[in-house]
Amino acid sequence: MNAMNAHFKNLEIISAGAWHTAAIKDDGTLWAWGQNNFGQLGNGTTTDSSIPVQEKTKANDWKIVYAGVTHTTAIKNDGTLWAWGQNYYDQLGDGTTTDSSIPVQESTKTNDWKAVSAGACHTTAIKNDGTLWAWGGNIYGRLVTSTTTGNGIPVQENTKANDWKTIYAGGNHTAATKDDGTLWAWGQNVSGQLGYGTTTQCNSPIQENTKANDWKVIYAGACHTAAIKDDGTLWAWGQNNFGQLGDGTTTQRNAPVRENTKANNWKAVCAGYWHTAAIKDDGTLWAWGQNNFGQLGDGTTTDSSIPVQENTKTNNWKAVCVGYWHTIAIKDDGTLWAWGYNNFGQLGNGTTSGKEMKDKRTKQDRIRKLQADSAEEWIKNLMDSSGCPYKIANENNKLLLFVKINEEQYLEIPVYYESFQEIVPQILETIQQVKNIKIRVLVKNSSPGGHSQWLNEK
Repeated sequence: MNAMNAHFKNLEIISAGAWHTAAIKDDGTLWAWGQNNFGQLGNGTTTDSSIPVQEKTKANDWKIVYAGVTHTTAIKNDGTLWAWGQNYYDQLGDGTTTDSSIPVQESTKTNDWKAVSAGACHTTAIKNDGTLWAWGGNIYGRLVTSTTTGNGIPVQENTKANDWKTIYAGGNHTAATKDDGTLWAWGQNVSGQLGYGTTTQCNSPIQENTKANDWKVIYAGACHTAAIKDDGTLWAWGQNNFGQLGDGTTTQRNAPVRENTKANNWKAVCAGYWHTAAIKDDGTLWAWGQNNFGQLGDGTTTDSSIPVQENTKTNNWKAVCVGYWHTIAIKDDGTLWAWGYNNFGQLGNGTTSGKEMKDKRTKQDRIRKLQADSAEEWIKNLMDSSGCPYKIANENNKLLLFVKINEEQYLEIPVYYESFQEIVPQILETIQQVKNIKIRVLVKNSSPGGHSQWLNEK
């Protein structure tokens, strides 16, 4: 477990993206660190940083920040909404598809935003009047517009409700609560992460299976969702391959299940890629799920399907947030602590070394294996939920994805482990074209050194 630089204190808000972290200090300034390949740190560069760097404008009126996979969003005290980082899918909401390494305001320039959340390729937000808006990539119906067409400017969700209270964007799904305490979700559902009892995708808000009206805190992870009720009990649903639901099993759940200890004093929870972390009323911090890089903070690298307490056993934790394979948390004294994977400096401790250094494999081998696992998981999720027939093969440093386009042909798409996120746009375009039966020419290839070719089915 690593403490941040002693001079970096007085933190109020934290958010962990895939491989970067963002935070707001009590003076209203906004800082970020970790991966910066798309400018998601907002400091005017695309250089990774293992120490906190201030966003380019040096503003001191930031109120809310939320880090997505490769972009970051934030709201100022005046109610304006800003974003920076990757914009291939229009997720910055500025009406362009140009990446930005500095904050850019969403295109409507309104000043009535009260909440925002960033997902893998989309952004969702709530206004002061309780209406909910979204923009960015829209495969799986992430924008709740009753279509799968993306949008580069804010569009209102299709029910036009005005009683939305909280919002959290996951990998390819979104969860939200209303003023009446009910919980709703939409988007990808291949792992049951929408919680309404099936694995069918939804383009419109659908209520979780129990129809409860006492949901207090929610958080959407990559493929699972976690939430706390008014009575302090903690529930989760969706993907559970590493025990990230905390119910003592690794069984996928399509509806809410209660965490294994049946405690009723949970006050905060955060769902990440394959792990979950939460804080109790007594200030203790617990985590469960994947632990290959020590992201659970219990001093081991053993996965856990039940809550385990972080190894310092302290009771002064104030806030916690988890990324793909790292965890960050704030104590009551405003100091920030981090643990887990640190390949891009996302722990903010001035190094790119973390728990992974105890692994006996070379660092290059560890990173390659992590990239391979991540790429394959993402690609399988994309293809399984698309309904398009496909095959996957492994070849040296890449996956070979074969998408069936007709009875006789497959389209081959190489997916390089180290840059798999860059090929996702091509896969999404291919899926859309296959489903519309409009494939006539090769889709654009955005992977460095990649190639596409038609293959006869064998």
